[in-house]
Amino acid sequence: TLVGNIKAKPAQLQKDINVFAMAIAAMAVTVAVVVIITWAAWIRVDYPNFFTTASLLVTVVSVAVAFLPEGMPIAVITTMMLIAKRMMRARVLVKTLPVIE
Repeated sequence: TLVGNIKAKPAQLQKDINVFAMAIAAMAVTVAVVVIITWAAWIRVDYPNFFTTASLLVTVVSVAVAFLPEGMPIAVITTMMLIAKRMMRARVLVKTLPVIE
Protein backbone atom coordinates (compact mmCIF):
# COMPACT_ATOMS: atom_id res chain seq x y z
CA THR A 1 0.00 0.00 0.00
CA LEU A 2 1.00 3.60 -0.33
CA VAL A 3 0.91 4.21 3.41
CA GLY A 4 3.17 1.23 4.15
CA ASN A 5 6.08 2.75 2.23
CA ILE A 6 6.29 5.86 4.42
CA LYS A 7 9.04 5.78 7.03
CA ALA A 8 8.50 7.59 10.28
CA LYS A 9 10.92 10.44 10.83
CA PRO A 10 12.48 10.77 14.27
CA ALA A 11 10.83 13.35 16.47
CA GLN A 12 12.72 16.47 17.54
CA LEU A 13 13.05 15.12 21.08
CA GLN A 14 14.60 11.92 19.73
CA LYS A 15 17.06 13.97 17.66
CA ASP A 16 18.02 16.09 20.68
CA ILE A 17 18.53 13.03 22.88
CA ASN A 18 20.69 11.41 20.18
CA VAL A 19 22.87 14.55 19.94
CA PHE A 20 23.24 14.62 23.73
CA ALA A 21 24.11 10.92 23.84
CA MET A 22 26.73 11.33 21.11
CA ALA A 23 28.30 14.24 23.00
CA ILE A 24 28.46 12.17 26.20
CA ALA A 25 29.94 9.23 24.29
CA ALA A 26 32.57 11.46 22.68
CA MET A 27 33.57 12.86 26.07
CA ALA A 28 33.77 9.38 27.58
CA VAL A 29 35.97 8.12 24.75
CA THR A 30 38.19 11.20 25.01
CA VAL A 31 38.74 10.74 28.73
CA ALA A 32 39.36 7.00 28.25
CA VAL A 33 42.01 7.76 25.62
CA VAL A 34 43.63 10.32 27.95
CA VAL A 35 43.76 7.70 30.71
CA ILE A 36 45.38 5.17 28.36
CA ILE A 37 47.92 7.71 27.08
CA THR A 38 48.76 8.79 30.63
CA TRP A 39 49.28 5.17 31.62
CA ALA A 40 51.40 4.35 28.58
CA ALA A 41 53.53 7.50 28.63
CA TRP A 42 54.03 8.13 32.32
CA ILE A 43 52.76 5.61 34.87
CA ARG A 44 53.96 2.45 33.07
CA VAL A 45 57.39 4.01 32.49
CA ASP A 46 58.04 5.50 35.94
CA TYR A 47 56.15 2.92 38.03
CA PRO A 48 56.14 -0.38 36.09
CA ASN A 49 54.62 -2.55 38.86
CA PHE A 50 52.07 -0.02 40.12
CA PHE A 51 49.37 -0.21 37.46
CA THR A 52 48.97 -3.41 35.42
CA THR A 53 47.22 -3.78 32.08
CA ALA A 54 44.25 -5.51 33.73
CA SER A 55 43.76 -2.67 36.19
CA LEU A 56 44.07 -0.20 33.29
CA LEU A 57 41.18 -1.91 31.50
CA VAL A 58 39.05 -1.84 34.65
CA THR A 59 39.84 1.85 35.13
CA VAL A 60 39.04 2.75 31.52
CA VAL A 61 35.70 0.94 31.63
CA SER A 62 34.89 2.56 35.00
CA VAL A 63 35.65 6.02 33.62
CA ALA A 64 33.49 5.39 30.55
CA VAL A 65 30.56 4.15 32.66
CA ALA A 66 30.87 7.11 35.03
CA PHE A 67 30.01 9.47 32.17
CA LEU A 68 26.56 7.96 31.66
CA PRO A 69 23.86 10.13 33.27
CA GLU A 70 21.72 7.74 35.29
CA GLY A 71 18.78 10.06 35.81
CA MET A 72 18.30 11.25 32.23
CA PRO A 73 15.93 8.49 31.04
CA ILE A 74 13.79 8.88 34.15
CA ALA A 75 13.63 12.66 33.72
CA VAL A 76 12.62 12.39 30.05
CA ILE A 77 9.96 9.75 30.74
CA THR A 78 8.54 11.68 33.70
CA THR A 79 8.36 14.91 31.72
CA MET A 80 6.62 13.23 28.80
CA MET A 81 4.20 11.51 31.16
CA LEU A 82 3.25 14.84 32.77
CA ILE A 83 2.73 16.42 29.34
CA ALA A 84 0.58 13.48 28.24
CA LYS A 85 -1.46 13.77 31.45
CA ARG A 86 -2.10 17.46 30.77
CA MET A 87 -3.16 16.65 27.23
CA MET A 88 -5.47 13.94 28.56
CA ARG A 89 -7.18 16.45 30.86
CA ALA A 90 -7.66 18.72 27.85
CA ARG A 91 -9.16 15.73 26.00
CA VAL A 92 -6.49 15.69 23.28
CA LEU A 93 -6.06 12.38 21.49
CA VAL A 94 -2.37 11.40 21.57
CA LYS A 95 -1.30 8.74 19.11
CA THR A 96 2.41 9.39 18.51
CA LEU A 97 5.43 10.86 20.27
CA PRO A 98 5.68 14.07 18.18
CA VAL A 99 2.20 15.07 19.37
CA ILE A 100 3.42 15.10 22.98
CA GLU A 101 6.44 17.22 22.07
